[in-house]
Amino acid sequence: MFSTGLPLLMIGYTIILLTRVGWPAFIGMGLFAIVVPLINWVSSLNGDVSKEINYFKDQRVQTTA
Repeated sequence: MFSTGLPLLMIGYTIILLTRVGWPAFIGMGLFAIVVPLINWVSSLNGDVSKEINYFKDQRVQTTA
């Protein structure tokens, strides 16, 4: 839900920062644009690892039950 409004928020924040800070606002928003996909990628990897861990936990529980 948050990611659907993210481009609009970034545009708004950039405009506000441009009026208050000036051109360095583009550096901050550029870093933000790089970090968000990186976070999504890392969380995807974390989800894959969690699924694998849960599979082995299920096997262990079935063996002991």
